[in-house]
Amino acid sequence: MMKAIKYTVGLLVVVGLLFGLFTAYVNGVGGIYPHDHGELDVTVDGESINFDQSEHHNQHPTFHFHEGYGQTWHHHPESPLQPWEFERMTVAEALATLDMAVTESTFTLDGTTYDDDHSETTVEIEVNDTSINPQEHLIHDEDYISITVES
Repeated sequence: MMKAIKYTVGLLVVVGLLFGLFTAYVNGVGGIYPHDHGELDVTVDGESINFDQSEHHNQHPTFHFHEGYGQTWHHHPESPLQPWEFERMTVAEALATLDMAVTESTFTLDGTTYDDDHSETTVEIEVNDTSINPQEHLIHDEDYISITVES
């Protein structure tokens, strides 16, 4: 009887450890699978977009925002069970999931295109305080993406 109890306890410990490792893997704890985070700040004529609003939550399977995380974006592989298929996105691809378009000199939001080539408009696109080409720059963990438009 005592041997059966020890065996059962041991089996439960092993199952618990396996479940814990699986949960950590699926949730990206400790970087076991790629799951990046960063911040996105989009400001047009002094008005910042609040990505903590429900219309921005979980709108895309791989690039999105979660309730209560403010301006923090999340970038996941399409399936946490297939992390080898994790594909980096460009800034332009990430913003396209939010129905925004961006090039080196333009930014489009709600059907309005702001063009840096116009004398009264400035469009700044930066990652970690460095100007980038949004169609080439791949997002990475802890990237701070900033889009600032003045018209």
